[in-house]
Amino acid sequence: MAQRNPTFVQRVVLLIAAFLTLVAVPSLALPAPADAQSGLVVQPQGHAYSDASEAWWQWAHSLPAHKHPLLDQGRVDCGQGQHGDLWFIGGTIAPGFVGPSGPIDRTCTIPSGTRLFFPVFNAWSDNVLVSPQCTELGLRDIIKPWVDGATGLVASVDGQAIPGVAANGLYRTRSGSFSYQYPGGSLLCALGGCDANNQGACPTQTARDSAPLVVGSSRGGVVGPAPAQGGPVVADGVYVMLNPLGPGAHTIHFEAPTGGLNVTYHITVR
Repeated sequence: MAQRNPTFVQRVVLLIAAFLTLVAVPSLALPAPADAQSGLVVQPQGHAYSDASEAWWQWAHSLPAHKHPLLDQGRVDCGQGQHGDLWFIGGTIAPGFVGPSGPIDRTCTIPSGTRLFFPVFNAWSDNVLVSPQCTELGLRDIIKPWVDGATGLVASVDGQAIPGVAANGLYRTRSGSFSYQYPGGSLLCALGGCDANNQGACPTQTARDSAPLVVGSSRGGVVGPAPAQGGPVVADGVYVMLNPLGPGAHTIHFEAPTGGLNVTYHITVR
């Protein structure tokens, strides 16, 4: 994933990660696998991937930057903030700017019966620190080129490659419009969203009657869905959802050379 550029006219931050929200999120309807590698991968059907991608971003923002699982390496707590039988794993956050750069290697334990959802490459955008504000289409126009330009994406489980992981492939997922909550000491603040030094004009489509510039609070708050709260929030990316892995040790690996991402998870299912 590309590093965040603080001078870019839109406060767009690319993250490579995967998450479940700390706030109340409806149970996600997960389709049965269509065929796919003996049922390893859940195939994108209906809104399962889109809904999961929104929950992913909500979870990313719901955790404080201090000891955030995507800013750590080695043995990590994959259960931090997770709920239900769908858990999220991922890479890092703005590598070299906020998160670590270079190969990332993590080890963790997950419960038996847990599905996993992770992005290989993704991006999000909202109207925090954007003045005048962008329309939803304008926000989508900002992040689309980042994901379109992601090449060389790969993902594998226990050495078994997952085909079709590409920006123009089956697993490309665009979210609906959503909102997120964030705590004090959040990623939003770590990424410069809690000050007014990063404002710029919408480079594509300006929303009518734009609300005043929305600045994130260092004490926490909510972004979206209303324009007065920095909404809407949109996301785009390439994701993979896995059915529950069997008991024992497993290795999940994914790469996004465009963003310098190389991630390996050593996961024990118990």
